[in-house]
Amino acid sequence: MARAAGIVSLVLGAVGAIAGLVLYYSCTRTFFGGCVQYGFRDVGLLAMIFGGVLVVVGIVLFAIPEKQAMPAVAPPYAYPMPPSMYQPPVSAATPNVQRNEMFCPTCGNHYPAEYKVCPRDSSELRSIS
Repeated sequence: MARAAGIVSLVLGAVGAIAGLVLYYSCTRTFFGGCVQYGFRDVGLLAMIFGGVLVVVGIVLFAIPEKQAMPAVAPPYAYPMPPSMYQPPVSAATPNVQRNEMFCPTCGNHYPAEYKVCPRDSSELRSIS
């Protein structure tokens, strides 16, 4: 966006500066082939100054680097995992737990033996045995 605005500002500034030069040197009254009155000198000078300012602004806007787009979702490895606070339950305390069940040390959920990674937080599952 800044590059497009810089290009537009550069073009408008160049056109304004050229128009200011034309106005500055346009003759409004001549006498025997020589110009005796420049009637638009003030307007031409203002147009040249304004065009020059637009050119400088355009160069600055064109030089600003584009910002990189942020990803919508951070990758799973972007944040460190907190230390494991859950421990697998003791098998004697939970008699209904199957022996081939897997346990997630991060969230504390139990999964079938076919699961190797926790579907909630992508942690490696541990066997309860």
